[in-house]
Amino acid sequence: MSTAAPSNEEGAEASPEASEDQVGSLVEVLRLEPQGDGRFVARNHPGSGGGRVVFGGQILAQMVAAAAQAVPDKAVKSLHAIFVRGGELAEPLGISVEVHHQGRLYASATVTVGQAAGLCARALVLLDAADVELARHAEPMPAVDPPPEARAGDADPRTVGEQQIAGGVDLSEEGENGPPELLAWRRFPGAPDEPAISQALLAYASEPLLFGAALRPHAGLSPAMSYREVIPAVITHSVTYHDQFSAADWMLLSVRSPHLGRGRIFGTGDVFSQDGRLIASFTQENQLRPIRPPSA
Repeated sequence: MSTAAPSNEEGAEASPEASEDQVGSLVEVLRLEPQGDGRFVARNHPGSGGGRVVFGGQILAQMVAAAAQAVPDKAVKSLHAIFVRGGELAEPLGISVEVHHQGRLYASATVTVGQAAGLCARALVLLDAADVELARHAEPMPAVDPPPEARAGDADPRTVGEQQIAGGVDLSEEGENGPPELLAWRRFPGAPDEPAISQALLAYASEPLLFGAALRPHAGLSPAMSYREVIPAVITHSVTYHDQFSAADWMLLSVRSPHLGRGRIFGTGDVFSQDGRLIASFTQENQLRPIRPPSA
């Protein structure tokens, strides 16, 4: 499944109005068309991804939206997805939700995404309702400069919404090497005030950054080489939600890759609200493979 590589490309132009239009079009593909019996049809968003392949973050977001729509009295607590094959951008996705259990506090379901060629991805989803809070603790937000106001030229036109890589890190092929970690501010201006949509948009935002973080220590490799020299593809991705938030507000994604080897990347991430609350965590397994030249 494709990973849309982040970039700090010079000369990219994006106005706040254009950013809100992109977010609006992404939200529309999260409003799934019910077909009855837990089945939905999902359209694809052309704004990100690699070539003709559906962006994996879109599928994660639609899985969250499908589970929330199938179990409307609870919120998604965690999602654990395995990607099997890439989806064709030109073909709608079929999504089915099988609810295994619905209780007072918890519900569980399997969400399956496919096309005519077969299975694309499957996830186990836990949903819950608010419970009594006896205690609380959370990791603190990393020390980081606040997000700057969006300016024309800052945004990557391939990124839906707004994204600012903290610390001046350059993820292009000319960027300097560094540790396998990234801090990035992310928001979706104009996103509706709907908890399930915010959760879906956070899942969307959590997918691409770990690939870029993992390549930072390795000279000659960068996410800018995606689909030209290397093939990134998410294999598994899990998201756990901790607190309420709005995806229209700035969120800080703190990601690190503790291991890269044997053609596989493992990474973890935490997501904080701008006021410092830990709102979600995620993990990912990705692949790092060279593009093989066509045979003679």
